[in-house]
Amino acid sequence: MRSVRALTLVISFVCIGFGGMAAQAPAPTPSEDYYLSECFETGHEIGICRCIAAAMAPMKDAKADLVAALMKEYILKEGDRAIELDPARVKQDLPRLNVTGTDAEIARAVQVIAIGAKCQE
Repeated sequence: MRSVRALTLVISFVCIGFGGMAAQAPAPTPSEDYYLSECFETGHEIGICRCIAAAMAPMKDAKADLVAALMKEYILKEGDRAIELDPARVKQDLPRLNVTGTDAEIARAVQVIAIGAKCQE
């Protein structure tokens, strides 16, 4: 009886483990629709959100969730000061923003943010 119970527990843990892996959402892809929805989520007006989303969407090699987090934190809060965003500052802020990124991903995201921030000028 104990071995059946142990086997049941092992099978349950394995199923939960695989279920958890399957439940992870795929990484978002850079697109105008994605950035637009992320911007609208903050309550900003449609004009600024459209401008930012249209400006940033062509940069398909950027990590979309990182760019969206930076957009929310820097462009929508600091405006055109985000044009001169320091990658070291971004790297320091990543845990607070709840996103990850390599140095190269951060550098590319900062370039994309500078393009989007021009909508705030």
